[in-house]
Amino acid sequence: MLAFFRSRWPVGSRLNPTFVFLGDYGDRGHHTPQVIDALIEFGKEYRCQFLRGNHDQTLLDFLVTPKVGKQWMKFGGRETLTAYGLTVPSTTGGKKYWAAQSAALSSHLPANHLAFFKGTVLKFQAGDFLFVHAGIKPGLPITKQQPQDLMWIRDRFLKHRKRHEKFVVHGHTPSETIQKKSNRLGLDTAVYATGRLSGAVITHGGFEYLTATSDGVTASENP
Repeated sequence: MLAFFRSRWPVGSRLNPTFVFLGDYGDRGHHTPQVIDALIEFGKEYRCQFLRGNHDQTLLDFLVTPKVGKQWMKFGGRETLTAYGLTVPSTTGGKKYWAAQSAALSSHLPANHLAFFKGTVLKFQAGDFLFVHAGIKPGLPITKQQPQDLMWIRDRFLKHRKRHEKFVVHGHTPSETIQKKSNRLGLDTAVYATGRLSGAVITHGGFEYLTATSDGVTASENP
């Protein structure tokens, strides 16, 4: 899930866009290390904002509080541990078992990967847009939004129809197609299941939508 933000730059400007990645860089697949390596290298060349998703937060939590591992295995942690060279864990182990798994991940996780995850941010504002992983709690000022909602919220945010303080661009909740509403833009098209990675180019003139598959990248003015 990716948004390219250029709304305040004039036509013909040579300034590079800001690439906003909406989080969840691991889990659900077997190439997390390669994804992180690619993002780190990309960030050296371009102006980027890497947001933190709930999957990314869970990895960080697991390193500090191993007991979350049992739950993490149910939504992608198993694949991430395997990708970093660990034995696929059981979900029935006790406290010592998960402490050992946490220590093993800590020893296998490259220092620059840990720095990448720790360096992710919860939100990014630009112009009239707010970029977050999951959404925001309706009616609450942006400055008072809690990390739990920014990374995990679903129904209360998705069902809200009134305008927010900013137009919200988010991921987290998968859908077969890009979801463009009057107050938000949802870009999660469940690439791990559909093979479609979606994004948007946001300019002073509006939106252009991108979909990447194994066949290439297509662009459209309609989501």
